[in-house]
Amino acid sequence: VQIQNWLKKDFPLKTNALQEILHPYFRHENKRMVRQKKKYNIGWGAKVLFLGTDGAGKSTLIEAVKEKLVLKNRQLYLGIGESGWTSAKMKRLHQWKSKNKIMNKLFSILKIYFLLPFEFLLRIIPVKARSKYSVVLIDRIPGKYFIENNRQKQWLYKTILPKPDLVFFLNARPEVLQKRKPLEFSAERSKEDIEKFKKVADKVSGGKYISIDTSNLSISEASDIILSEIYKNNKVFENLLTERFH
Repeated sequence: VQIQNWLKKDFPLKTNALQEILHPYFRHENKRMVRQKKKYNIGWGAKVLFLGTDGAGKSTLIEAVKEKLVLKNRQLYLGIGESGWTSAKMKRLHQWKSKNKIMNKLFSILKIYFLLPFEFLLRIIPVKARSKYSVVLIDRIPGKYFIENNRQKQWLYKTILPKPDLVFFLNARPEVLQKRKPLEFSAERSKEDIEKFKKVADKVSGGKYISIDTSNLSISEASDIILSEIYKNNKVFENLLTERFH
């Protein structure tokens, strides 16, 4: 009740009021409210997934949320772009191509069913090993494997990747995306990407994703919307904010 009242009256300005509510169950560490130490910290606290096209503000908003969130949090990158790989060797293997079409096809199968799952496990395991009482901010997932009509791929990646408790679909109007990323997007490409990521968000959340149009929102405004949803989420409330798990 106290937390719900805080959300209605004091959020997002008076985070010190939330800290006072949580004080009996948490200690203060590096500006975060951290659960009193437990014997085991293996597992997931609350998993928050951010999806959206390039230019929608994913990385910037994740950093803003990390800065404002008074609960202990960790970040997990599950993309396959230029950064975030566990080693340069894994990245090179993923990008490797042969001039031989048959070899390329065989290696593509190996990448999808062995290399990428192994890479994701290398990223996931260290985070899961110390996140039972943390909010885990997940930066994207390989969404195409969730919307392709291939049950084997869907099963594999659903099994390996953490199931999010909260999904944010970040988007913006095509002309705004094009303006933010002029060298990467045409208006048509922007529309296609928006629809694609919307399908992914719908699939991984069971239709319960939260859509945020960042076209006319400042970083502060958008991050406050995200924080409000995080604090209200049942998994956050039950696992991190109540005495039952103390």
